[in-house]
Amino acid sequence: MATDDANPDVIIVGAGIAGLAAAWHLRHRRLLILEARPTAGGRVRSELRGDYWLNFGPHLFPGPDTVLGRLVTSAGLETVGVTGSTLALSFRGTLLTSGRTWAYPLRLPMSLSARASLARAGLTIRRGVQAYAQLGLQRRGETGADVTRRLLSFEDERSFADHLGPLHPDADAILRAAIRRVSAEPEELSAGAGMAQFAATFSPSGTSLHHNLPGGTSRLVQVLASSLKDCLRISCQVTAISQGGGSVEVQWLEGGATRRSTTKHVIVATPANVARQIIKDLPAGTAEGLSAIRYGPYVVAAMLTAERSAMPWDDVYAMVTPGRAFNLFFNTASVLRGPGPRRPGGSLMAYGASDLAWQLIDRSDGQICDAFLHDLAGVYPHLPGLVSEIEIQRWPEGIPFSSPGRHRWQRTLEQEHGCVYLAGDYLGARGGMDTAAVSGHEAACKVLKALRP
Repeated sequence: MATDDANPDVIIVGAGIAGLAAAWHLRHRRLLILEARPTAGGRVRSELRGDYWLNFGPHLFPGPDTVLGRLVTSAGLETVGVTGSTLALSFRGTLLTSGRTWAYPLRLPMSLSARASLARAGLTIRRGVQAYAQLGLQRRGETGADVTRRLLSFEDERSFADHLGPLHPDADAILRAAIRRVSAEPEELSAGAGMAQFAATFSPSGTSLHHNLPGGTSRLVQVLASSLKDCLRISCQVTAISQGGGSVEVQWLEGGATRRSTTKHVIVATPANVARQIIKDLPAGTAEGLSAIRYGPYVVAAMLTAERSAMPWDDVYAMVTPGRAFNLFFNTASVLRGPGPRRPGGSLMAYGASDLAWQLIDRSDGQICDAFLHDLAGVYPHLPGLVSEIEIQRWPEGIPFSSPGRHRWQRTLEQEHGCVYLAGDYLGARGGMDTAAVSGHEAACKVLKALRP
């Protein structure tokens, strides 16, 4: 067994957004970053294609005055506001891309009972979103952690399905497709987590998760990883983290050999189940909390298109698509549409999550492509003929979601565990890159406080 003699101040396990955010905040210290995959970024993946890009994972950013926004700026990059509709809906041949969402039940091809059911559910969601927004306001003397715990406690003892009550099948199909954005079914998701999802969807443009990084999200990963390359080691699978005598020993596999290093502080920025496996001698409560975190799957088809003129989806960014092999359609290239000549080509993404993903995940790439293209034709009939490239990405453990009772573990998971600190998108009221970045930054702040005399 080889001993690594880098003598780092901090070891960071995981080079996803949480680990990279922590490392960036600690970049003036002696670091060792260990990433199990051959590349950094975790579930963030995009590939540049000329003026456009294929996107296979997270793609929505909060505004510049946030932890993730400042990380983007410090990396020398700039996100742009999403201008296309994020509330589009395709249902039985009817396409709604504008107008008030409360009026959607009146504009869809539905029976009176279905309209009434969807309207009642919409009113329940609207009231819940308003209450959630009020709870999210930071009060005097509070920390961000206080707000997160309060949001996680909101309507956390029952499922989103129980909160809405019985629905007409058509209303259920629409709301189920929308909530699957977080890779969970309404019966699995806590009511508060469902409200959190709709709060993000209905938040005013420019305030929350309404930005995109032209060129693809991997641009951020590449800049950060390049700046940290002297301390970043890929294809290094950590197998054990053990504490004793005021220090931490980390063991990992690298190039077929077992290596180890000892340090004073370790930030574990991995999925919850991985952290549970590799951290030895965890307190029982922490182990149970990590085991309680649930992840849902999603399958993505990233596409390039070869159109030469304006298309009907140019003013759409996100669309809910009930009754399809995918539940969401994204036009990430819509951020490039603006005044002036329209660039040829485009970049789209079809997203099938939760139960849809389980139906797809074992199929071949070709079968998934065929299913997605067939159903895309039901939304935009001439779109499949314009697709010039399509690639499939499966994420079996994609997005962490809050099932009923999730809030009970939050305070335990936030605590330092001796010299070990947790970070990851499972630690917030809503998963995603912004939650991951905040958790990494907060872990780094705790480490810096401990490192200072």
